[in-house]
Amino acid sequence: MRALWKCLSLQVAMPCLLAWQACRRRPPAAPSRGVLCARLLHQHHSMSFQDAIATLNDYLARPRPPPLVRGPDSVGPSQRVVARFSLLFKYIEALELREPLSRLSVIHVAGTKGKGSTCAFTESILRSRGYRTGLFTSPHLVDIRERFRFNGNLVSEEVFAKNFWWCWNRLQAVTSSTLPMPWFFSFLTLLALKMFTLEKVDVAILEVGLGGLYDATNVVRTPSVCGIASLGYDHMDVLGNTLTEIATQKAGIFKAGVPAFSVPQPPEALEVLYGQARRLSVPLEIAPALESYGVQSVKLGLNGDHQRVNAALAVALCAAWEKKLCASKDLTMLQDGQLPDAYFQGLASTSWPGRGQIIHDIGFYPKKLSKANSEHCDGKMGTGRLTWYLDGAHTPESLEACAKWFSSSALRGSTKGNNTTDVNTINGNGCTASNGHHTAKGVDFQRVLLFSCMPKRDPQLLLPGFVETCTQYGLTIDLALFVPLLSTSDAIETRSVPDICANAMEAEPDLSWQIVLHRTWEALHNGSNVHSSIMGLSQLRHYLQDEKHGHLFHQCVLGTTSAVMPSLPAALNWLRFWASQNPVELQVLVTGSLYLIGDLLKIRKQGQDQDIESDFANGCKQPTA
Repeated sequence: MRALWKCLSLQVAMPCLLAWQACRRRPPAAPSRGVLCARLLHQHHSMSFQDAIATLNDYLARPRPPPLVRGPDSVGPSQRVVARFSLLFKYIEALELREPLSRLSVIHVAGTKGKGSTCAFTESILRSRGYRTGLFTSPHLVDIRERFRFNGNLVSEEVFAKNFWWCWNRLQAVTSSTLPMPWFFSFLTLLALKMFTLEKVDVAILEVGLGGLYDATNVVRTPSVCGIASLGYDHMDVLGNTLTEIATQKAGIFKAGVPAFSVPQPPEALEVLYGQARRLSVPLEIAPALESYGVQSVKLGLNGDHQRVNAALAVALCAAWEKKLCASKDLTMLQDGQLPDAYFQGLASTSWPGRGQIIHDIGFYPKKLSKANSEHCDGKMGTGRLTWYLDGAHTPESLEACAKWFSSSALRGSTKGNNTTDVNTINGNGCTASNGHHTAKGVDFQRVLLFSCMPKRDPQLLLPGFVETCTQYGLTIDLALFVPLLSTSDAIETRSVPDICANAMEAEPDLSWQIVLHRTWEALHNGSNVHSSIMGLSQLRHYLQDEKHGHLFHQCVLGTTSAVMPSLPAALNWLRFWASQNPVELQVLVTGSLYLIGDLLKIRKQGQDQDIESDFANGCKQPTA
């Protein structure tokens, strides 16, 4: 009997025991969508700006599907791009943006070059008119918050973090196998739209990231007015190989009945724009030149003759926006083709770092020489000066415009002017050259090109036109320096500048791409300006032979008119050393990539009071300016 009872007990207890053990091993049931959303929304309150950047970097670092290569007969973006664009409208719903977006007044600008400057002019004009503005642009140079501006100011870290985590957590809560998280630029676009609608700006100015038709900014379906800046060849792997294909993508921002303006374009591009405008009943006009407003001269906050075209487009966009909303305080004046004073004020006060920007660098002056700075024009101390000319040009057309600006500015000895940062300039007596390489006071002028670009660019398309334009304007580049980029599109930099510089100086970089650029440059000159390059290359060889810089000697590649240097910090250190030891005026054009511009500005931003002697004694810590 006892045996029977024991057997029955085991038969009953064993399943219970097994069930209990299974429960212990079984993972908890997935929370419902509502519970998950609540948890995520609660979580964001403790997340900081730094956490947001770390999250974005993790997101950028995740494996991506291989790019779809366009075949020779394919037209426009890939099917993957089109599919991902269609998901934007689901994200809009998840972020509760559909109704707020319908009320947001938007000025939408596309183009190959000049669209960012056009947006900057537009924002500055409307802010001068007293409107509350929002501006979304890309890429950023130093701080990701540069992409989001309210009334001309970067969004605060607090506001960025608050809105970032709200959007991020809300999207994380709705993602699935058929609704993945949006791509990086798409997420930033959605974030900008969320912030603009919450802040209730009077107008949001949106710069297209890439193309137009399938760009994330084109999720806005009812803009107030659209603009097309200068069109040319760029991102052909995505947009197409002909100007017709590229213009088709740019014209994709046109909306039925919404007024649009364009700058003068090549005939084949203009034909596409007008064709799309007719199909959508879009009143498309070519923006009138600034001179058409009855003024002899208009002062612009951005340097370069090419900026006049961008400014004219901005004026047309602002006037159309005010007319359409009947919000203008001077509507009659605008209708008569006259500009209110605030328009001129906005054009003159526009600031756009890294585009036609001039910076005077005094970071190379040892402190012990500061008392002798006033004697610079007499050449008694043997110290020179260094001026940076920054422009993020990276297409053949924009590099030619950049060459024109740099040539005219350098030959004028233009060390003061618009969009110029004058950092405690020592040459207050105006000892500058007009033409040639020598001043009456014995100071030699040396024009240096500091260049880098993405490997996807073709130097055979970029450099010949640049050199030819410089030659046409009577300017010779005495020395070209090619360096690798510190920043990439795959990460948001969070390291300190000393760490960035130290890592760059200690690394053994792959300079194969820089050598390609160097050889292209050498082939273009073929000894034609060897004489003008002698001074710079001689100074560089002498610098490298110093035992303190022996680690650079084996990394640098020297030619007859150019050199490859292993890092931007190394190039900056040497240029500052050259200027600090010789009565020379170095005019250095930094161009080829906005990432290069951002790298230089990032380094300058840190430690502006540091002594150059400690820079050289300790390798590279904080280059100053």
